[in-house]
Amino acid sequence: MMYGNTVSRVTRAYMMDLLDDDPAINPDFHDWNIAFVAYCDGSSFMGHVEEVDPATNVTYRGSKIFDAVIDDLLARGMKNANNSILSGGSAGGLATMLNCDRFRSRLPNANRVKCISDAGFFIYGENLVGSEQRKQFYANVTKLHGMKKFLPKKCTSAMKPYMCLFPENLVNYIETPLLIVDSSFDAWQIEHNYLPFFGNVSDWQHCLLNASDCTPNELLKLQEFQRAYLDSLRKVKYSPSRGILVHNCFIHGTTPYAYMWNCPFLGGNTTVSSVVGDWYFDRKPINMIVQDNMPRNCNLISDYYQVLQQCLNKPPML
Repeated sequence: MMYGNTVSRVTRAYMMDLLDDDPAINPDFHDWNIAFVAYCDGSSFMGHVEEVDPATNVTYRGSKIFDAVIDDLLARGMKNANNSILSGGSAGGLATMLNCDRFRSRLPNANRVKCISDAGFFIYGENLVGSEQRKQFYANVTKLHGMKKFLPKKCTSAMKPYMCLFPENLVNYIETPLLIVDSSFDAWQIEHNYLPFFGNVSDWQHCLLNASDCTPNELLKLQEFQRAYLDSLRKVKYSPSRGILVHNCFIHGTTPYAYMWNCPFLGGNTTVSSVVGDWYFDRKPINMIVQDNMPRNCNLISDYYQVLQQCLNKPPML
């Protein structure tokens, strides 16, 4: 992420999985029009402060970026869309949740508008070590970017505005259909929002790189995080329009990995691709939460392309 500008950003993005145009990889959405929106504002496209920061000369007006992007896409033809998806991963996954209803409101004539958040369920974890620091960080971000007025009013009237940035509080106020895809052993959250409170994170590198190398005590810490994650997820109330897919892979992000998108790592013949398609097109409701308390090394594959081709029933790539 390059805050404040896109000067250093790469000029080419490779579209994979949900954005892939290969029907073998992406059977439900391969022929859709796609738009990739670079994230650089630091407020999930939710902020607006009139004054320029005198210390950094940075302007905090992320909401203007969102509006400008949507205005441009509508002018290019999105106003005629019948089906539409707003999706994002990691910080973009949180941004997807925060802007989901806002996106829906800009497409009043569309038949089906839904949102997909991948690895965006960043927990507060009230009873998990570091909760005060996580809360203070979100409080600082909310104040810096002037985000309160863009958050759901029903939420901000029930709690402090910055607490509405935590998905465990936010999701219940989102009216547009939303699919949550995540891991209860989210590797980024564990490394950055949890382990620093136990000392030097570098001492955990063997465990972070391969869950099989974790010591028994380290494994207990990971399982403590998972319990807090699942407790946070339980705060999300049932809704027939909401889907949940939470697995136990020790990873951050699910849809960017082709072998996870196409391979049935969820058991049986179920793939992430099929789950997303089934949920979006209302073929079946999705509420899959893996309760297994052992982290899985889903990102450790000796031959990535060979595994992918086997999943797609194609000859191995040379």
